[in-house]
Amino acid sequence: MRLFIILVLVGLAFLAGITVFMIRTVKHTPIEKWHVDPMTAESPTTPNYYRVGPRDLQPAPVDETAPVYAVGAQELARALDEFALRQRDTRRIAGEPSDLWMTYVQRTEVLKFPDYISVRIIPLEDGRSTLSIFSRARFGYGDMGVNRKRVEDWLAALRPLEAPAAEPAAEPAPAPADAAPAEPPDEPASEPVSQPAATPPAEPASEPAREPAPGTSE
Repeated sequence: MRLFIILVLVGLAFLAGITVFMIRTVKHTPIEKWHVDPMTAESPTTPNYYRVGPRDLQPAPVDETAPVYAVGAQELARALDEFALRQRDTRRIAGEPSDLWMTYVQRTEVLKFPDYISVRIIPLEDGRSTLSIFSRARFGYGDMGVNRKRVEDWLAALRPLEAPAAEPAAEPAPAPADAAPAEPPDEPASEPVSQPAATPPAEPASEPAREPAPGTSE
């Protein structure tokens, strides 16, 4: 019984070793399968990817809106390429910075699983640019946030090239709490309305003197 258990464990270890070896030496072919346009590529059915891009310019859904950069597309492509190739176990497998479209493969730290990162640099007006990044795992179901952290690290490296955000319009400072309320403007004094002169009351008409009746003496 003990021998059987030992043989089973040895067999499992052998299979695990073969699997790791195959994953570490897997070919990136056909290249068209991995060198995809991040602006239009279909999202995987598994939650092991992360995508950043300009929401108003690309058809594919994004997890985060891409920044706008104050440099041209060629300069942004060179800066991103130089940074990406300095990362651990990372190499470019397709595209060139001059194409404004590159795909990289970066292997995980322990098991060396390959993750693919496709980048498209997008020229904008006024000499500015933006980008679309699509990072996804080749194997497995989840990625424990690896692809998201990778994209965020790459964007952080490019942050010095970002265009400054537009400053909001300045609002007037509020009045101090103890300030006296503003007095309304003085209104011009209105002239008194002239009253018509009082008319003196009419005197009663005098009655005519009565003459004495005839035959009467006064």
